[in-house]
Amino acid sequence: MAKVKYVQSTSETLKILNNLINIAAHSVKIKKLILKEPHKEHETRPQLHIIISAPFGEMKSTILREIAQFYPSKIITDLTFPSLVGSIDRTTKQIIPAAVWECRNKLMLLDEYTATRETLVTRALLQLLEDQYYSRKIATYSADLNEEEDDLFFKVKSGNIEVKTRFSCIIATMRDIRRAREQIFRALISRCIPIRYEMSKEEINQVLEGKKLIFPEKFDVKEMVEVSTQDYERIIEVVNDEIERNDMRNAKQVLARTVCDCCRIFAVLGKHDEKLYRTIVRLKTQYV
Repeated sequence: MAKVKYVQSTSETLKILNNLINIAAHSVKIKKLILKEPHKEHETRPQLHIIISAPFGEMKSTILREIAQFYPSKIITDLTFPSLVGSIDRTTKQIIPAAVWECRNKLMLLDEYTATRETLVTRALLQLLEDQYYSRKIATYSADLNEEEDDLFFKVKSGNIEVKTRFSCIIATMRDIRRAREQIFRALISRCIPIRYEMSKEEINQVLEGKKLIFPEKFDVKEMVEVSTQDYERIIEVVNDEIERNDMRNAKQVLARTVCDCCRIFAVLGKHDEKLYRTIVRLKTQYV
């Protein structure tokens, strides 16, 4: 069956995006998220990731800059494998800091992300988005380094780089996620909440005249959150109801990730937002 398509106005889409960006920014503050599943406890990453897709010139960079005005963040415009996970300069033996370490407890904002091939940077990014941990062995040696912050660390020893970090990633791309075919890019989309918008000339002019696209929201977030069995089952029920209501036969590919993303939203809000859960289901099944 073809994917179910949902049509929303740009203003409605941007409202949803604003809400999710604020939730993602606050999810960085959560250090541990435990899901009380009916048969066991499961710990999952608390951080919510977002991928924003829009044509060239439609204010994606403006959105990232506005986010950076409100929340601790780092905008990255030229992502490379060494800059992402850290490296050692072969000439000076100096350690090149990892962007994912510099973005700890912050938002990592990737501007105009275009990599879609199976490369070191895409494989590393996929692992970091999911596990927020990475280790690599390189041939060049340097002095040892051990930086720690609470439960996080960036270590360099005997040519091995190891990083454990915590960040939420917001990716802006001009790629049309509706037409994504590469498995590696689809895997990236599946780890995020995907949102696509297209502005009219009038809407672009409004931004050029000073209209804001991002408005900060405040949430009271705890460092450790447990989703009770009752709340967890309610989230599963809402997700499956939305799937069945719209006969989304392709939904099994994103069911688990959708449920976990809704749990992350619950962890930030401290309450259920079934309308937003259903929106997440529609976005995931439409673009993944």
